[in-house]
Amino acid sequence: IHKSGVPFLVLTKDNQEIWSIDPQGTKMPLAFRQDKEAVAGLVRTALSMQAHGFVDEKKELSSPLLSIVAGSKDKNETVEVFSGVGDLYWAKRVGDEQIYEVNKLVFDKINKPIDELRDLSMLKFDKASIVKITLKSGKERVVVAKKDSSWSMVEPATPPTDFEFDPNTVDDMLSLLSGLHAQRIASNKDSAQNPQW
Repeated sequence: IHKSGVPFLVLTKDNQEIWSIDPQGTKMPLAFRQDKEAVAGLVRTALSMQAHGFVDEKKELSSPLLSIVAGSKDKNETVEVFSGVGDLYWAKRVGDEQIYEVNKLVFDKINKPIDELRDLSMLKFDKASIVKITLKSGKERVVVAKKDSSWSMVEPATPPTDFEFDPNTVDDMLSLLSGLHAQRIASNKDSAQNPQW
């Protein structure tokens, strides 16, 4: 995918038919983890892009906003997308004079900033493989461990008065942690909620 004539995003497919961002041809931010589902969704949208309508009169087209080059070992197919009218963009295949109308929604799905292809999951683990959890807050520490498919509290050895340990809450917490996702990547413009952090 080229933006304004400049290569922006290169996607490749491996032997297992899985698409990923090619770091050789793509300028990626530091410590970039790609979301394989988002990448696959982008490829599906780009390769299945359909025209909303046709432009039958001759138009003077500016430089393309976006170029999609789909290539195999034998040949490349290129679609260029240009500014249109209202919520419609104009598109044409290289080598074909027909101009097509493309919906803004489709254009926006392809014209994504690279940050929207980041993996925002905070923790990745198999819940069934976890056998011990340690929670710390200041000087306080709680440790739970699994034995024979059942969770029990290891620390503190003497829990607070009237405290009753519920093993189900540990599984609930693991489900919460395994599904924890960031809203976005922090930038230099962000400031901490607490100035002491």
